Amino acid sequence: MRLHPLSIITGIFAMLRQFLGFIVVAVALALMGERERSSPIDLLFWFVFPVVLSIVASGISYLSTHFQLTPEAAILDTGIIWKRRRMVPRARVQEVHLTQNFIQRVLGIVEVKIEGAGSTGSEITLSGVGQEDAESIRAQLTGSHPAFVYQRPEPPEYSLSVGRIVWASLLENRALLVVVGLVGVMMPFLENDRARSRLVDLLFKASSQIDPRGWAFLLVSILVVGWIASVAMGLWQFYGFEIKKHPKGLQITHGLVNLVTRVISVRRVQQVIVAQGLLYRIFRLHSVRVKAAGVEVSEKVVSGQGFLSPAATDGEVPDLVRLVFPEAEEADVGEWRPLSRLAPWIGAVGTLLSVAFLPLVAWFLANLIDAATEGTLRSRLPALFDERFWYVSGGLALLAALVSFGRTRTIRYRQAGGLLQWRRGQVSRLSLTSPVSRLQFVEVSQSPLERWFRTASTTCAFPGTEISIEILPTEAATELRDQCLDVRSQHPGRGV
Repeated sequence: MRLHPLSIITGIFAMLRQFLGFIVVAVALALMGERERSSPIDLLFWFVFPVVLSIVASGISYLSTHFQLTPEAAILDTGIIWKRRRMVPRARVQEVHLTQNFIQRVLGIVEVKIEGAGSTGSEITLSGVGQEDAESIRAQLTGSHPAFVYQRPEPPEYSLSVGRIVWASLLENRALLVVVGLVGVMMPFLENDRARSRLVDLLFKASSQIDPRGWAFLLVSILVVGWIASVAMGLWQFYGFEIKKHPKGLQITHGLVNLVTRVISVRRVQQVIVAQGLLYRIFRLHSVRVKAAGVEVSEKVVSGQGFLSPAATDGEVPDLVRLVFPEAEEADVGEWRPLSRLAPWIGAVGTLLSVAFLPLVAWFLANLIDAATEGTLRSRLPALFDERFWYVSGGLALLAALVSFGRTRTIRYRQAGGLLQWRRGQVSRLSLTSPVSRLQFVEVSQSPLERWFRTASTTCAFPGTEISIEILPTEAATELRDQCLDVRSQHPGRGV
């Protein structure tokens, strides 16, 4: 099977996007070079060369790409001179994503990404195939039978309204990204001395002419631009977000311009992560993500990958967890247990010692270098030999210890209904849930401080993730280990 012929067009645009930064920098250098005037032919070259190279590369990629599905595996052959074959066994297929950007939606083709359980590189990406072929590939890889024809289930199990997306995007104001983007665009122009001096003069003039109200207006404008950009990014990524049942797990669809359809294999999900930042907590919203065996999932909202919901309400979170782990309903009756009473103090002391250790090492190395260089370092880095250095370092160490103390006091855990759950936080909250039936190993360890105070830590490792419950009473740590092993022994062969 070959790619769709129209994939050449999408390949050209994809290559040009890679060359965009090169074109901008090259044109900027040509316009701002030592010559007063740049030849139009020189400027035309910087545009024509990437286009020709993109056309040639896209054509070669189309001619050299072959895909086939066998009863055992999905196989992708690429290359003309250096040939390469990539195989993903059907039994190891983790997810099948169908993605359409704006150009692909206009041309009526789909990008298919087949992810296999394993390390980076265990995936196959088809840059452009027909809609029917894409649905057929996904049906054969995710259905119970090779001839299985997938029918879209109705209605969705979960959907996200436009208002919720806008509200969550406002809470995720990305004004910093806007500022960084503007600085990045200006950097090539600042390489020229004349442009840099003009910018400095402009800033001095602006600072002398703009009153405090003007600066306040400028800051508010930046925040507003950040909010607008954040809302646009949220709608671009999560518009039409919905979750539906699928024979292999859950099908998630979202995207305003770039339509993304992916199937999460529930049997390979190892952990559900529920996070709630300060602003999210004020408005009672949560971000819910999953971690699957062998798949690295980005934690950034802008990626969209791995999300069960970027903005779920308090009542929706338990339902989303039950979509992945049906046994969560039984786990809700379990009692949350605290850590040892000494846990906040042990955690604070450990944090204080670890944070204070770094400035001590820096000061010791600085003295050695200063002695070896006959005192030249003391004149270059006077702050390391100043009393303020120790005041600042001590203050930071104490602040870190206080944060650790308060955070450790809020940690709770429970093992019930076949699930191990851990949570922490008062200002911002985080909750982890993993099925004990997929436990790989459990470890009980003791640090020097824990041995002194007769406490221990229990670490439960799952494929690709873990839950570590630190500073438990020794008896409680051992009891938790035995409980997890008992549950695991009832489900042999469920490693992934």
